[in-house]
Amino acid sequence: MRHLLLPLALSFLSLPSGLSGSRSVSVPPCLGGSVSLPPRLSGSIPVSVPPGLGGSVSAPPGLSGSLSPRLRGQDGVTLKYGGKRGDSTPVKGESTLTLKVDGTEAITNMVRSAMEFLQFQKIHIRGEGARKVAKADKKSVEFHVEYDTARVDGSFDDEPYEFDFERKTPPEGLDKDKLKQICWFFSMGGPQFIVDPKGSYKSTDPNKDAWGEAMDLVANGVVRLSDKPVKAGEEWTSDWKGQYKQKDNDGRFNFTQKSKIEKIEEKDGRKLAHISHVLTGTLDIPEAKRDKNAEKQETKLEAKGTLVLDVESGAIVSSTAKGTVIAEYKGLDPNTGDSHELKIQFGVESKFE
Repeated sequence: MRHLLLPLALSFLSLPSGLSGSRSVSVPPCLGGSVSLPPRLSGSIPVSVPPGLGGSVSAPPGLSGSLSPRLRGQDGVTLKYGGKRGDSTPVKGESTLTLKVDGTEAITNMVRSAMEFLQFQKIHIRGEGARKVAKADKKSVEFHVEYDTARVDGSFDDEPYEFDFERKTPPEGLDKDKLKQICWFFSMGGPQFIVDPKGSYKSTDPNKDAWGEAMDLVANGVVRLSDKPVKAGEEWTSDWKGQYKQKDNDGRFNFTQKSKIEKIEEKDGRKLAHISHVLTGTLDIPEAKRDKNAEKQETKLEAKGTLVLDVESGAIVSSTAKGTVIAEYKGLDPNTGDSHELKIQFGVESKFE
């Protein structure tokens, strides 16, 4: 019966690349941040006119310094991702990945035994290191977070664990301890991702799939930036189709993101843009690839986060993110007629400053 149920369950779900196997571990770049580079404000600054006088006036550029920060903060900024290769800023990060598998006992046990990674209940990482620009040109920027030290704790197969790592001194016996190996690569591998100037995401992992893309977007706080200049309080909405297909069913996510400039402030000699965002997504599986025996077969994403960007340099000052990716399946075994249900939930939370 195992050979009938397992394909039934896995036909709608593949783990993010590198997490499903039991022999090797690739680093899923899903815990990081993003940056944006609005240009300097220049030219004349609008000044409101008392009601009844009509029209508006502009202060000459040379007098703009005498205007209050409140008025200067009303100018719109053009947001884009940017950076120079070799840029490096200190970073403290904290990331948590939680996993929960529920459903009919037989199919749940089979999925857990087939996918070693699903025996994790929690992976919690706290680290210190640097956020670096690995590559940069007019078309894209590649960001890496590299921890020098990290503590990793959580639970695996309902048992607690804890490790302290230093990049310069890998632990002994790493190749013989599967749990330690996964935790090492999650922490020392660090988040990595690529964005174009307006926030179109691309993974550095050639084996990335739809689930991995969704989790990356949540944890890294990637924002689709407005095509127009935006002021404090203004909002914009972006809709797009995910770039990566899910294994076995060719599904791709339909994403919607609503973003807002909460405020633009001057602090410690820098102009900072505070952005909030809400991201939702649904895995769109081609009809021909859907399980014909499934009563329910869906995967959804919900997340929210914040970014604080240095307007002048494009550096990310801080970020927070929290969200879930949930897959649900309900179907009949075509040979026995038995009904089976499966629900797999990934929770992702991160904070970088």
